[in-house]
Amino acid sequence: MRVHDRRKALGLSQTILAQRVRVSRQWIAALERGKSSVELGKVLKTLRALGLVIDVRVRHEDPRIASALDATREPRDTPLMREPNTRSPARA
Repeated sequence: MRVHDRRKALGLSQTILAQRVRVSRQWIAALERGKSSVELGKVLKTLRALGLVIDVRVRHEDPRIASALDATREPRDTPLMREPNTRSPARA
């Protein structure tokens, strides 16, 4: 889902979303337009404010690289970024 679509679905203006994320309205507008260079931390905060997550996938055509990645990959059902307000269990 696109950031613009999710923001509209939640009934948020760019100004309100920007205030929640603590960025400028212009930054939100640039993100929605697909600005090619944005600070990842701000993007993650914006997605979190919208209840969205990022799913990162690595694709390699070289089977040696793919098998090396498979050996280090977490199980598919483990989210890379948890939903907002979800706490990870404490590590021992």
